[in-house]
Amino acid sequence: MTHVLVFDFDGVLFNQTKQLYPGVVELLQKYQHWPCAIATRRSGEGEVAEMTNVLREAGVLSVFACIIADSRPKTYHLEQIKLRMGSSAVCCLIDDWHQNIRDVQCCGYLAVECQGLSERHIEDAIRLMRGSRQATP
Repeated sequence: MTHVLVFDFDGVLFNQTKQLYPGVVELLQKYQHWPCAIATRRSGEGEVAEMTNVLREAGVLSVFACIIADSRPKTYHLEQIKLRMGSSAVCCLIDDWHQNIRDVQCCGYLAVECQGLSERHIEDAIRLMRGSRQATP
């Protein structure tokens, strides 16, 4: 069973000025052995390309197996990630918006709420996934 750390762009990896939060690059490098993905409602190609380019320049874009950028709900993003990562994948969303957390949890997905990524958030997500006995929907 594959465990996938799923990150939101803004509020988790990036701050309001579209800069990476301090320590994000180091955290992504430390946990690069974990399958990772990005799920963002930012659907404007320019904005997503800008953030993707920042990750590329920081040398961490390759950490992410896929990026789902779509204005639809986060549950849609997680479904798309499962299609790409395998139906038995257990995804844990790390997001800054409580509504997204609640929505995905109501559909059986795992989630951690945070404002600015820290190691504690990643470790919480890993603990949730390891404790999960079955694949998410």
